Amino acid sequence: MKNLLAVFVLVSAVTWAQNASCTEVIDRVVAVVGPEVITLSELQGEMAPALSDLTQKLRGDELAAATDRLRRQTLNNLIDKQLQLQQAKLDGIEVGPEEVEDAIKDIMKRNNLDEAGLRQALSDEGFTLEDYKKNLADQLVIVRLVSRTVKSKITLKG
Repeated sequence: MKNLLAVFVLVSAVTWAQNASCTEVIDRVVAVVGPEVITLSELQGEMAPALSDLTQKLRGDELAAATDRLRRQTLNNLIDKQLQLQQAKLDGIEVGPEEVEDAIKDIMKRNNLDEAGLRQALSDEGFTLEDYKKNLADQLVIVRLVSRTVKSKITLKG
């Protein structure tokens, strides 16, 4: 029985070691904002459109420096966005799915697009409609937060 247990432990250890040596980092945390994390894939996704432009215009050290600036700026923007969303949640500010749909209909109308055209335009930029809806909902929440914050600072004198 002891031999069987020893063999089991040995096989388990070897299997774990093999799996551990084959592991690959898929994603990593680049920032922690309160209870939320910002991952490398989120950062890269936000950077992608601007990075594509940079790689077409710049080379070498200029590209490396511009990419580093873009990475820092994008990360700061993601942190700011996360802080705003957390504050909005604390303040009870929410946006319903119907409000997001109304905003999308308005955007499609202003840009003379049907849903297929919108999906194609988003796809060309590397986004899905679902990604866009999530981002739009976040933007609407932040607009409400900022509006509420600004309105609370206004005092009328008469």
